[in-house]
Amino acid sequence: MLLPKSLEIYSWNIGHENIETKYENLIKYVGTTSDIIVFAFQEISLKSFKRITVLLGTHLQKYELVSSEKSCIFSDKLKSKFVIGTSVYVKTGKTEQVNVLTRFIRTKCPSLTKGYVMIPLKIKGQRINIINTHLPFKTDLKYFISNFNEILKEIHPLDTSIVCGDLNSRSLILEDCYKKDVKYECSTNECLVMRQLTKLHRKSLEGTIDLPREVSKIKLNNTQVCGVTDKLIRSSTDQCMFYKFLKSMIDKDFLLLFIESNTSDDKAFNEFMNISNNVKTSNDLITLRRKMKIFREAKITYYPTYKRDIKTGMFSLRKKDKGRLPGYADRVIYASNNNIIRPKNYTSLPVAGNDHIPIHQIFDIKV
Repeated sequence: MLLPKSLEIYSWNIGHENIETKYENLIKYVGTTSDIIVFAFQEISLKSFKRITVLLGTHLQKYELVSSEKSCIFSDKLKSKFVIGTSVYVKTGKTEQVNVLTRFIRTKCPSLTKGYVMIPLKIKGQRINIINTHLPFKTDLKYFISNFNEILKEIHPLDTSIVCGDLNSRSLILEDCYKKDVKYECSTNECLVMRQLTKLHRKSLEGTIDLPREVSKIKLNNTQVCGVTDKLIRSSTDQCMFYKFLKSMIDKDFLLLFIESNTSDDKAFNEFMNISNNVKTSNDLITLRRKMKIFREAKITYYPTYKRDIKTGMFSLRKKDKGRLPGYADRVIYASNNNIIRPKNYTSLPVAGNDHIPIHQIFDIKV
């Protein structure tokens, strides 16, 4: 019996324009060795999702498309229809061992382009939920809470579940933290951040994919969540300061305060709670954190995937007239209580075309 041994995910907030060009840019990095390949697209138009699914089929000739599902549809001011779309391909010869539980597919669309779609797979009696999501980004976080609670309702704690997509997480490295419009008024900390960010503009797109190995070796002792502390600023060399800045962006990431991870820190979470002005929201965040502890994430070894210049793929610090910090918006987290899946090769891809670049994750499957 030819059971699938590997599952691969390509996730991209791809946008709806120039889809064939984006496909050509992406397909260069799509391998054909895994038994199951999942494509998770966010903020894509219905027409573009249908088109890219056809194009992917021409490349994956040794695979069968076993499921292609989209979220419900909304029309924006441009009168375009946007969806969250997921396509699952299984290598020919192994499709009989992968059952798609279509009756359990759920969609949730709270607003334009946001929501999720879930495709449950069953392999030798083991259920693996593939959840593609685009979470809202709001200062008060109530939409983040409500949407992740909806996702958690759909899965059993003993299920193996993979949540991927634009989770809209942010690095908590400025005093104003989780805000949509970052004001770069030049206080000491913000000036430091701006100096480090300018270094990102000097790199090529390929140079902003894999983090230098030196970054992973850095240990940050401070637990301050918002703002840059003196311990981060002090450094013997400018390059070392830059590496500490990159490490800080990872360690101070919002999502990592919730999931089971070596970088999760109770003290840091409590500090984050102290900046919340809404008591009810704080209580809801505490409850959500307890529920989300079933999730883990492979070690982040790539640069932030957002916000990027559409044409060059390099970092951009503004969206229209509003300031933006780069951040780890695009993620893959997983829950595998029985260790059915094991993560490997978690990275981003040097593919330009939208204000996000894609992320890529491979899992070994053991059933």
